Amino acid sequence: MENLFLYFNKNIKARYITLLKNIKYRSNSFYDSYISLAEQLIRSISTKEIKGSLHNLLNDNELKNIIFNDYLVSKETYNKLLDYGNKINSHKHRLEKEITIENVLSYMNVLYDLVLQIAKKDNILIPSYNEDFFVDLFNKGIRENENLQNELAILKRELALKDYKEEIPLEQFNELSLIDKNYYLERAVNSLKSIKLTTLEEKLNKSLEMLLNLNESIKENRSLSKAIAKMIGGNLDYFMEKEENSK
Repeated sequence: MENLFLYFNKNIKARYITLLKNIKYRSNSFYDSYISLAEQLIRSISTKEIKGSLHNLLNDNELKNIIFNDYLVSKETYNKLLDYGNKINSHKHRLEKEITIENVLSYMNVLYDLVLQIAKKDNILIPSYNEDFFVDLFNKGIRENENLQNELAILKRELALKDYKEEIPLEQFNELSLIDKNYYLERAVNSLKSIKLTTLEEKLNKSLEMLLNLNESIKENRSLSKAIAKMIGGNLDYFMEKEENSK
């Protein structure tokens, strides 16, 4: 489903990418991006330029004829698109902080029906509808959030930072959208990773310095050992010679 609009024009593909991003982060902007994509799809089959909202496009008589007779879009799909467009344009969803998976699946199912009819008429190959794709995408931003929080907690423990302060207060953080939460968490993780890397480099340099000092000590000890051995060896020869002469 990620490549649903692989063979469509770049404007449609760009709008679909934005729509997927809003699903991933459960953003209320999903509704605006949905309308934008639906409008672009309808305009792509129109024989004339029509200005205005999705409502205006769907109520244009000439375009309605194309939708029903040329592209064989069902009345159910048409009516749902019209209903969704009216709800979004009248800001029915403006109080929703996050979208629900139920709405995502309902809206995307209708959009797919429209895309399927356009694809059939224009001989465009598209993948089969996969509800699990959108369910997984809907949970992907949350999983990303959980992974970032776990990684941040591990880094804090490893570095044992006593004076570490969060970039923004917890109360303010909790009010952020999911995409903004993940943005700040990623920044915090990268910041601590940088500190950890610097700490490791310092420890490595200190270890190398100690190793070099140890190497010098070993060299000095070897020289001293040789000198002592030479001295002892020389004295031993002296005493042995003296002992021999006394016999």
